[in-house]
Amino acid sequence: MKASQNILAKKTVLLLIVVGVAALFVIIGFSYRSWRAATDPNEVLRRTVAEGIQDNVSKLSCAVLVWNSERKSFGPWSNKPETAGNHQLWWNNNKIAILCKENTTIYDPNGQVLSNQKTTFMTYDGKKFQVAEIPARSVGKVEMVISKKPPHNWCENNYMQKVGWQGNGGLINVSKGNEPGVEQWRTEEGKVIKRTFHNTRTGQVGVWTYDIEKAHGLITYESYCKVNILQSRTTIQYKQVSGGAWFPISVITAGYNIQNGELLYRNKIDVDVNKSAFNNPSAIPEDVFKIEIGPNTEIIDLTSLKTRLRMRLNDF
Repeated sequence: MKASQNILAKKTVLLLIVVGVAALFVIIGFSYRSWRAATDPNEVLRRTVAEGIQDNVSKLSCAVLVWNSERKSFGPWSNKPETAGNHQLWWNNNKIAILCKENTTIYDPNGQVLSNQKTTFMTYDGKKFQVAEIPARSVGKVEMVISKKPPHNWCENNYMQKVGWQGNGGLINVSKGNEPGVEQWRTEEGKVIKRTFHNTRTGQVGVWTYDIEKAHGLITYESYCKVNILQSRTTIQYKQVSGGAWFPISVITAGYNIQNGELLYRNKIDVDVNKSAFNNPSAIPEDVFKIEIGPNTEIIDLTSLKTRLRMRLNDF
């Protein structure tokens, strides 16, 4: 009996020693990785930029935005559709409403110029998304879709999400890429921080430039299909608004022909600061986050199981 107890005790001690050694290796490994991350110049600068941007974002709790947008094409893309729009946005915590009035101009091969106007109003209160297409004239039906969440492409109209103020993308995304490649961060003249990523799989190169004095906001992003062959460039301008946040008020993206460097398109967004409001909840109407349903409104309610089943049956 004693012999078996001694064997069991020895096994228990041995097991505790093994577990202790394994735990020690885990702690040492974690400490080494933490030390390496804390001392790696790339990681230090990445964290500096990320923390600066997040601190800046936290200074804004609500906003009313008014902005204009346009997309123009040039050279071999001159016949592509061009758009010009006027937009308004009301945002407060998890609630958001957006009004878009866009005019699309199409050039057909015969030289005819066609114009199409579209007005869209959309709201999301964190639980329900509504989008209504309003006819250009006062007559006609309003087409509305109701769903639980916004569609993936709604960031094209949502300025807050487009510039990355909401979500993880846009201008505030400084996370590490999943693609294989070489990444380098460096400070230039104490004014900007540059990040360069060379994708070793595709050969593409991305260059991000962050302004230290403007809460580490991204001021330019350049995409190269290969080293020194520019594909697109985005330029961002900021203004310090009420509450101290540096807010992007102008975003211009230009695309180039990778064969000869010719300009192909330019997308431009300009916020009218004089008509916008920041950190001022009283500037947001109480009823703006709900679309009123009138007698001329046709509704597709995707929150209804009956509607979803009917749409699936129609697909067959």
